[in-house]
Amino acid sequence: TIPIKFSNMWSLRELHLEDNGLQGTISTSITQLNRIEEIHLKHNNLFGKIPDLAKLKALKVLDLSHNHLRGDIICDQLPLESLRTLSLGSNLFTKTVPPN
Repeated sequence: TIPIKFSNMWSLRELHLEDNGLQGTISTSITQLNRIEEIHLKHNNLFGKIPDLAKLKALKVLDLSHNHLRGDIICDQLPLESLRTLSLGSNLFTKTVPPN
């Protein structure tokens, strides 16, 4: 899994952990990275649901493609105002729930 210690890196702007063989779920502690602008976790073995990332107001790039994530993609749990790139392909999502 993604180490919880990343949540202590409050000034982190980019997180690149693609192609690292990470296994497990995406920890909700990632939501404490208030200044994060890019999260790249593609090509790992992550599973479970995407945590609620709505409060990551600086997030511009989210790449979770090529994992084993599942469940619904809930738009209200994504920072749609700031996101410029969203890559979720090659996962096991069931449906997209539009924003309210």
